[in-house]
Amino acid sequence: MAHPALAPQLAPQLAAQAAAQAAQATQQVAELEDGLEALVVDEQPNEAAVLAREGPVQEAAEVEPAEEALGVANEAAAAVAVREAAVALREEAVARREEALAAGVKDLETHLKGQAAELRDIAAALGDMAGRKRATRAREGMP
Repeated sequence: MAHPALAPQLAPQLAAQAAAQAAQATQQVAELEDGLEALVVDEQPNEAAVLAREGPVQEAAEVEPAEEALGVANEAAAAVAVREAAVALREEAVARREEALAAGVKDLETHLKGQAAELRDIAAALGDMAGRKRATRAREGMP
């Protein structure tokens, strides 16, 4: 999950992704509708003969499965779009985590370098103090 401070930066990108996915889902639904219409058009000559014999009840019975199929196709397209959006969001979250970890490693590295420099300074100061102590003892004739 992205840090809340990144939300204003991510919102346009996520909105663009959602719009692209919605356009893709709309295109898929349109393609499915075209396919269903083609099936209905292919069956119309046979359907006309059946309607002449059986009447309007048969027409209603054949329209309902087509509407159900279209509804199922719409639901499937929506489910695919939701899954794709979820995958994209997961990938975005993984990328953000990797970036955060890399930034954390750099921060830790910088911190440790600073501490190492401080320890070197302390070691140098202790070395200076030990040298002065030896010099003082040598002047005073102590071992």
